[in-house]
Amino acid sequence: MPNSTPAAYWRQTSDWAPWLGQTGTVIAQTMVHVSSPELAALTPYAYVIVEFGDQRIECVGADHQPLAVGDRVQCVLR
Repeated sequence: MPNSTPAAYWRQTSDWAPWLGQTGTVIAQTMVHVSSPELAALTPYAYVIVEFGDQRIECVGADHQPLAVGDRVQCVLR
């Protein structure tokens, strides 16, 4: 979200609030090694689907750490 205002950022991310601090299980993962020029500094990163009970959400790993199916992860805003 380059060049976004605080209000626009909040509107685009307000649906994350229920997941913050929650712990879930990785059910699918892949490592992204090539991305657009804007995200090149972040590669490689893990892209995962995390199951929180009966709900599943897409998340991105932090700090170039590989994640595997079955890992327990906590959702945080970075």
